[in-house]
Amino acid sequence: MKRLARIVLITLLNVLAVGGLVSASDSLVLWAPPEESPVLEELIAKWTLETGIDVTIIDVPFIAQHEKLALDGPAGRGGPDVFTSTQDQLGGKLVLPGLVSPL
Repeated sequence: MKRLARIVLITLLNVLAVGGLVSASDSLVLWAPPEESPVLEELIAKWTLETGIDVTIIDVPFIAQHEKLALDGPAGRGGPDVFTSTQDQLGGKLVLPGLVSPL
């Protein structure tokens, strides 16, 4: 499961870069649960070397991510460029209320 999550994250970062949504002069903010940060740091370090795009990882537990998205976005504090979540949480809790949108 963790391997699949890593593959999906790196794929998403590549889509952002290749799709022109982010360039080497940009940087990204990634919210991830603290237990995933060590593995993500290693993967993202390699990705940054390949693309020149910096990624800042901010430790935000899964449960807190939904609340922070719901409060920070409407309050004008923005949110992450990329975050990790489980597939069963995306539709009803994040997409329907307009907290995230497809690329």
